[in-house]
Amino acid sequence: MTDNNVRYRDLFKNIEAYIEDSERFRDEERFELAILSIGYAEGLIDALIFLGEVEHEW
Repeated sequence: MTDNNVRYRDLFKNIEAYIEDSERFRDEERFELAILSIGYAEGLIDALIFLGEVEHEW
């Protein structure tokens, strides 16, 4: 594992957890919580983009 992989491992675990939460909330028809959870995941991904740690194109 590279230093960055180790450095951001917990962050990626959190991103995955927020995505899983969002899917569960969607399935439970708790749509407000689903949107909030996916928004948190996107925010963490955006932070990595702003730090220049990952590349992304819209």
